[in-house]
Amino acid sequence: MSHLGPAEKPFQIMSIDIIGGFGGQRSTKRYLHLLVDHFTRFAFILTSKTQNAADFIKLVKKVLETENIEILLADQYPGLNSKEFKEFLTDNDVKLIFTAVDTPFSNGLNERLNQTLVNKMRCKINQKNEKKSWTSIARECIDKYNETEHTVTGFAPVYLLEGKVTSILPQELRQPLDTETWIQNRQQALERSIRSHAYNKKLFDKGRRQYEFNIGEWYMLKTETN
Repeated sequence: MSHLGPAEKPFQIMSIDIIGGFGGQRSTKRYLHLLVDHFTRFAFILTSKTQNAADFIKLVKKVLETENIEILLADQYPGLNSKEFKEFLTDNDVKLIFTAVDTPFSNGLNERLNQTLVNKMRCKINQKNEKKSWTSIARECIDKYNETEHTVTGFAPVYLLEGKVTSILPQELRQPLDTETWIQNRQQALERSIRSHAYNKKLFDKGRRQYEFNIGEWYMLKTETN
């Protein structure tokens, strides 16, 4: 398993992905585009009728308006692999790294969030008397995710990103948090992410051999498709 991350600060590494198969639920839009920060686990979304370069550019611009993205991890969808999108990233000093073909687990952070988000949306859509569009439900679900304690970091993504406290305790019962505490909690979240990454790497590498590939050598690559 290759080593990319864990991210040591917000917007150092982000992942972008697409979830399709929507539509018909009070909306003509069909796609949910997802952009996730690896450090805070904060997620940004965009819903659209298409999955072309313009959609991805619009989503990434949400972050670039205020922050600098160092690395963007992406699957090799045509829109993400397009000249237009690549030039946009180059102009904004964003390094694009593609995941290996037919290996969705290499973008595991997004894949896990995809599954969680779709399941939550499906539950809400199937609720009796639910009359909202799937796009509205998606925004509600992603807001809820960003305000919920993450299982790896132990903190809500919005707290790690902005310092916003999302405790259910009444305001008068909450302990005041200063900047120093917030910075310490960010460091704790990083340490937990490092441990989680090491554990997942150990599981992935179990039973696999480490090979050294040299320039000029020929190899046979076997790929499996559904």
